[in-house]
Amino acid sequence: ATRERFLHYFPHYPRERTHLMPLGNRPTIREQSPQAAAPLLQRLGVGDGPFWLGVGTVEPRKNYQLLIQAYAGWRNSSGLEWPLYIAGGRGWLESPIYQTIERLGLTQKVRFLGYVDDEELSALYSSCFAFVFPSLYEGFGLPVLEAMSCGAPVIVSDRTSLPEVAGAAGFYIDPADQDGLRRQMQELTDQRQQRETWRQASRDQAKGFSWQAAARAALVAYDYACAQEPWY
Repeated sequence: ATRERFLHYFPHYPRERTHLMPLGNRPTIREQSPQAAAPLLQRLGVGDGPFWLGVGTVEPRKNYQLLIQAYAGWRNSSGLEWPLYIAGGRGWLESPIYQTIERLGLTQKVRFLGYVDDEELSALYSSCFAFVFPSLYEGFGLPVLEAMSCGAPVIVSDRTSLPEVAGAAGFYIDPADQDGLRRQMQELTDQRQQRETWRQASRDQAKGFSWQAAARAALVAYDYACAQEPWY
C-alpha cells in the first residue's frame, strides 16, 4: 500500500526499483501470562474481566469517534458492560472525542490511559478480549503487529497497509461504517468460545514479521541500488 502511494505521487519512478521492507515487532513487546499481567493492569487501574483495547495517539486519523460510537452501540445491543481502554498520548483535535464520550454517557466506561510503557502495553495486549484499530490511514500499523504478537484477536480497518499486516488473522471493517464495527464486535462477543483459536491465529501471523527479515530486505535493496546505473 505504501509503495502504491509513493508511485501515485511519483508516477515516473520505475516500479522495479522500489523495494519493500516490512517492520518487525519490538522485543520489549511480548505476550504475558495472566499472572504476570495482573499487577501491571492493577497499576493502570484496569479491573478484572474482559475489555476492549485501542492503542495510538488521540488524533482524527485513528478514528476514535467511530470506535466510541460503535462501542456505545455494542453495549446497547449486547447488554454487556465490558469497558473500553485507549492507550496513547494526546494528539490534536481530540476535544470532540471527549465530548462524544460525555454525550453518550460513557465517562465511566471509556478510559484514556495516556502513555504506557512497553511492559504495561504488553499486559494490555495480552489481556484484552480484542484489539480494535479502525484507523483511516497507516503506513504500516505497528500496533496491530504488537497486538498479534501478544495473542490478541484484532479488528482492523480494511484500508491501506492493514490487511497486509493482519493477513488472515484479522477481522476487517470499513472504517466509515459505524454499524459495521458494532456488528463485528457483537459477532466476536457471540462467538467468544473461539477466542483461543483467534489468539493462536494472531500469534502465527505475527511470526511472519521480524527485524531480521527487515534487515535482509534492506540489504537486498542496498545491493540492488549499488549495482544499478542512475535511472534519470
